[in-house]
Amino acid sequence: MAHKLEKLLGSRINNVPALIMEDNLREIVSYLETRDSPSAGISYEDTKRRKMSMTDNIAMIPITGALTYESNFMSALCGMTSYQGLLADVEKAAKAGIKTFVLDADSGGGEAFAMMSTADSIRRRVDDVGGRIITYVDGTCASACFGLTAISDEIIAHPNSRVGSVGVVVRLANDNKAQKDKGYETTYITSAKSKVPFDAEGAFKKGFIDDIQSQVDELHTEFASHIATYRDMSLEAVNNTEAKVYGSKQALEVGFIDKIMNHDEFFSYLEEVNDKGATKVPLMINASSKDKENLKQEEVESMSVEKVEALQTQLDASVADKQELESKLESALASHVELSGELTQLKTELDSLTKSNLDTKLSARKSQLSEYLSDDEVASVFESFSGLDDKAFNSVVGTYRAKSIAEDKSDAFLETGVGGEGELDTKQLSGVMNKIKQNKAKA
Repeated sequence: MAHKLEKLLGSRINNVPALIMEDNLREIVSYLETRDSPSAGISYEDTKRRKMSMTDNIAMIPITGALTYESNFMSALCGMTSYQGLLADVEKAAKAGIKTFVLDADSGGGEAFAMMSTADSIRRRVDDVGGRIITYVDGTCASACFGLTAISDEIIAHPNSRVGSVGVVVRLANDNKAQKDKGYETTYITSAKSKVPFDAEGAFKKGFIDDIQSQVDELHTEFASHIATYRDMSLEAVNNTEAKVYGSKQALEVGFIDKIMNHDEFFSYLEEVNDKGATKVPLMINASSKDKENLKQEEVESMSVEKVEALQTQLDASVADKQELESKLESALASHVELSGELTQLKTELDSLTKSNLDTKLSARKSQLSEYLSDDEVASVFESFSGLDDKAFNSVVGTYRAKSIAEDKSDAFLETGVGGEGELDTKQLSGVMNKIKQNKAKA
C-alpha cells in the first residue's frame, strides 16, 4: 500500500512544473522517499486543513500547506489546499451574501497546473457580488500561494512573514543509476526518438532537458505577468526579483504587499473595514486546532449581544422614520382640507358671477326685442330665444328690425301718398320719419 501511494503522489511532484519553494519541495520529496507507511510521523489532527469560517459579512478562507489542483491523498496526509476546494469555498461564501473575503495564507506553493486560472476565477466571483479580497500572510506566501493571493485588493503580512518566489521549478527524478547498481538493466524500444527522455546510458537526453527548460521559461513569463498585472508592477520589476523570497519589510518595498500588521492590529483593521462593524471577526490565527474549529463561548455571546444592539438601533431608526412620515401625512391632509375649502369658495363666487353675467345678458336681449315688439310679444317669445347663442339671437333681432322698418314705411306711404314717379320729396320724407318715430313710441 505504501509503495503504491508513494508512486501516486510522486507523479504529482516529479517531472512536472511546480510553483513551490525548493525547501518545501524537498520536504515533500523526503517524506515520500523515507516514510514506512502513509501515516508515519504525521498526526492527522495537526495537518488537517482548517475549514472556511463565516460571519454575516466576512469569510475566512485558509490557504495552507502545499497546493494542488484537486483533492487527493496528499491533501488528507499533509494538510494541503486544493484549487478546486478553494474556489468552491469562495463560491459558497458568495452565495451566502459575503462581501469581505479574507485569505489566511501560509503556504510555500505547489502545483503550477490551473493555479492562475483559479486565481482569475476567484477574482471574478468576488467582483460579481461587489466584494473585496484581503489576504493576511501568517507565515509564508510564496510561489503558487503568492500567485493565488496576488488578486487581492490588499495583501497584509505579519512582521515575521515571508513573501515572493516568483519562479518555476521542475524536479526530474531518474532512478536508472540506482536500478543499475542493484543489478537491473532497462532497455527501451520506441517508435520515435522523443518517446523516452533517456539516452543509452540512462541519463536524460539534452533535447529533453532543452524542452523542459523552454516550458519552464514560458510558464515563468506567464506567472510573472500574472503577478505584475494584479500587483500593478512592471514585468521587469517582477523579473528583477529573481524568484527571491522577501521578509515583510523588503516585500513592502518591492511592492509584493501593502501593509505590515501583527495579529491584533489586523483584527482591529478588519473591524474598521467591515461593512457592518458590529460582528466579531472569527479569525483564529495561531490558535490551537480546537479553537480553529470552534469559537469560544464568550465570543459567541458577545456576537449575539452586539447583534441585538445593532438590530435595536435599526428598529429605533425605523420608528423615528415612521413618526416623521405620519407627521408629513397629517400636514398634507390639513393642506388638502384647506385647499378644498378655498376651492368651494371660488366655485361659489364663480357661480354667482356667471349668474350675474347671464342675468345682465338676458336683460340686454329683452331690451333689444322691446325695440321692435310689444311687451306681451316679448314675454311670449323671449323664453324661446333666451337659449340661443349671440349669433343666432342677433339674426332673430335683425329679422324683427327689418320687418319693423318695412311696416313703418308702408304706413307712412299710405298716409302721405306717393308722387307721380314714386319718389318722396323732402317734406314727404320728413313726414315718414316722424310716423316711424310715432309708431315706435306707441309700441
